[in-house]
Amino acid sequence: MPSRTRGWVWRAHRSIRSIDEARAAVRMLLGSWSVRRRKQREPLAILVRRFAGQPSGTPGLVPSRVIDLAWLVCRASRGGGHGNCLERSLVLFRGLGEAGVRPELWFGVRAGDPRNGHVWVVLDGAPAGDDPAMLRDYAPLMVFGPDGALTSGSEAAPPPSISWA
Repeated sequence: MPSRTRGWVWRAHRSIRSIDEARAAVRMLLGSWSVRRRKQREPLAILVRRFAGQPSGTPGLVPSRVIDLAWLVCRASRGGGHGNCLERSLVLFRGLGEAGVRPELWFGVRAGDPRNGHVWVVLDGAPAGDDPAMLRDYAPLMVFGPDGALTSGSEAAPPPSISWA
């Protein structure tokens, strides 16, 4: 394991406060690896439905901690940086659903550069973990509800030339 990755794994490990958070972090890490394998093979709509989280009744897992854990786990799994937005957002989407809240998953393209895409999670009308100022540059393409069903946009596959940054 490269030293940069070990550093992020250590940071993620040190930030876990309870056994429930440890279980959630392991599920997120496994989910991140699963997205990495599946995203090239499965249509986007199927991938989103697969990652729609059902409430698990895990006590003490508040949305703010789920957001923090998802960012940390995805950074650790990629050796730092922000990780891949599709992987991070799907992991966060599932984690928030399991925590009993109703997130939405948004896909957008950068205005003026339709090949540059971004994926983010919205909770109670606000981005969950992403900078709202950065998201202003993106025009929504598709929105999926908490159950993984498309609520806005077209389920037709986005052009393969879009890079989900």
